[in-house]
Amino acid sequence: ADDMRDAGRHFCSRTWDEILQRKSTGLYPDMEEGNKFRYCFALAYLPALLTEGLHLPATEKVFVLGSVKGTPIEWSLGQALKVIEDRR
Repeated sequence: ADDMRDAGRHFCSRTWDEILQRKSTGLYPDMEEGNKFRYCFALAYLPALLTEGLHLPATEKVFVLGSVKGTPIEWSLGQALKVIEDRR
């Protein structure tokens, strides 16, 4: 969560034009076209969800899961399911 929070601060300190220019050079290959505020909200919300909502340590490594058994899911739900499974 700490790394995600830091990345969010770095990303959100740039203008949208700078972000799009960096995307065009391949820096953000998986970034969908959208607005900066949606990404910045997510980059602030997700670390809070992980640390405050799920009570994971801020240094917990988070792996992004796109699907479970071929079914697309939101990554935060996927991470929560993975953590729960690993702790069993």
